[in-house]
Amino acid sequence: MEIIKKAKWLYIALSVIYLTVGIVLLIYPTQTIDAITRIIGITAIALGIYEMLKFIFRKSTDFVKVLSLFAGIFSFICGIILLINPNFIRTFLPVIIGVYIVLDSAFKLMTSIELRNAGSKVWWGVFFLALAGVIFGFIIVFNAKEISALVIRLIGVSLIIESVENIFAVISTLLKTPKITSNTVEAEYKELSTEDVPPENE
Repeated sequence: MEIIKKAKWLYIALSVIYLTVGIVLLIYPTQTIDAITRIIGITAIALGIYEMLKFIFRKSTDFVKVLSLFAGIFSFICGIILLINPNFIRTFLPVIIGVYIVLDSAFKLMTSIELRNAGSKVWWGVFFLALAGVIFGFIIVFNAKEISALVIRLIGVSLIIESVENIFAVISTLLKTPKITSNTVEAEYKELSTEDVPPENE
């Protein structure tokens, strides 16, 4: 039961994050992506400089350190590219997010079928929301280059749908989970204790 509670709060937290990011992307699509691009670019440059300085000061030439050096140089170059050309990630990011939404929604479709087989009365809510998520995901993937701003707004809509999917999944799971109360546990404990007591000899 404790695991179910933790999973419930994790899904709720993810839903809040998805909902917030979805609304921001819906209202400020270009500005949000540009800000994310700059943050990623600056982070990549900082990591690249760190790896290069670490290699220089440690003066080590073993394979792992050399590999880290090349990774740092690659990270530094990618960071510069992102800062100079933010349009790159504006096209590339929708594809990644679209694929993620398709895969995650496909998993939700399987979950809805399992809920139906388990006798849940609200399985159809999870099913149709997941189906909408799959459709939006494919729209994002196949239209990333042509309509970047619209795609980013669609990402926002998809993330909002994703948050509602998660909430529906949590509600459906909780409705199918038997409630274990302290009274139930106490009653079962007393029953077991009674069974363990040997009968008195007359």
